[in-house]
Amino acid sequence: MIEVVLVQEKFLITAGGDGYIKWWDLDVIENGEADETFNFFMKPTNVKLIEHQDKTPAYIVSMIRGSNHWLIQDGKGKFFKLNAADLQYEEMMHFHSGKIGEVAIAPHFDVCVTAGFDGVVKLWDYTRQKEVYYTKYSGEALCVDWMPTNEVGKGRVIAVGFSTGIVRILLLDKNKFSILTAFKPHDSPVISIKYSPFGEKLVTLAKDGSIFFFDLTRDDLQKYDPLCLWEIKSNIHEIHWSFDSKILMVPSDDGCVMFLDSPDKLKIDNHASYIVVPEITKWKVRMMEFQMPKYQKKENEEEERRKRRFMHPKDLLKLKQKEEEEAEKEWDPAPVKAACFTSRDNYQFACFIEGPYQGFIYICEKESIRPLKAINYTYKELQITSLRMSLDFSIMVIGFINGSYFEVNGRSFEILGSELS
Repeated sequence: MIEVVLVQEKFLITAGGDGYIKWWDLDVIENGEADETFNFFMKPTNVKLIEHQDKTPAYIVSMIRGSNHWLIQDGKGKFFKLNAADLQYEEMMHFHSGKIGEVAIAPHFDVCVTAGFDGVVKLWDYTRQKEVYYTKYSGEALCVDWMPTNEVGKGRVIAVGFSTGIVRILLLDKNKFSILTAFKPHDSPVISIKYSPFGEKLVTLAKDGSIFFFDLTRDDLQKYDPLCLWEIKSNIHEIHWSFDSKILMVPSDDGCVMFLDSPDKLKIDNHASYIVVPEITKWKVRMMEFQMPKYQKKENEEEERRKRRFMHPKDLLKLKQKEEEEAEKEWDPAPVKAACFTSRDNYQFACFIEGPYQGFIYICEKESIRPLKAINYTYKELQITSLRMSLDFSIMVIGFINGSYFEVNGRSFEILGSELS
């Protein structure tokens, strides 16, 4: 594929998917004569191949001329600088070449890891805004989580889930990622992966709704014992541990938030099969009082009172009964697209709900029938893609599909400042 066609002085310049840049003499093209089949053949005046460190060709999608150099955009996630005089080039920047599945921030270091759909896992020093190193694996890297710090791992172990159903446990060495172990718990893509807060379990969620638990040995970073498999018959996107590691929270498109007790390995018999039927407590979405019809302000209350004054008592009674029925009527269940725990001490959580509930972040409790509080935000028409709490639960971050986000006080749940992007 030819992606670039430029005219520079007396040359036509082309570049594309094979990594080659070619210079063609415009005078030769102008004076060329076609053969009997109306084809004209010529050789380029100059050719330059742009390669990666592993000798694979770049996929050139754009070129911009500077004073004495070219900037070259590589479709595989890199920028190169090409000297116009001697055609020597160097790599300037290296990004993911597609979507980023997830970002995991180290709990005690100023670094983070990104998992990309291009199969690349990258370590970043975000204080210096610099990539430290990266490794490319087969399959799309969809999710990543950091193992809680312990005496053996020392905060240098991550788990990455891939579209192939494979999970890779990686150690952050000095100059590279090293694979500690790898296993394939699912036949469909792993879309969420989470260590329990105390690091005694790892849970993986697949696109087909299956959830697999692994039991960890604190003094052996390579030992992940399969514990059990839950087959949740719902469309779910993410999983969250409570701070005490006793509860797993799973938002669902069925209009509920599911709470499941963490499995106890002493009570599970997995000799014949890993499949276990879990006990599920469902928190179903219900409207708040201010959203009920009986609390909605009439557009013209005076006109409404005047009409009622002249109504027959039987008609007035029927109208009151109808209003009472409508007042208690709930909205139909709507998908719960994002959620997070908001407290260490109880099972309080925040969630974003589509449909008629959209426009608010709801603060809820597992034992409460209705939300406790509704946070009003600016982008009512936009989908919220993520809700996350800081490690000390002092700040909640609301991420939107358009790249903007809000910071919210994690205790008063008031929006802090204006939107960011």
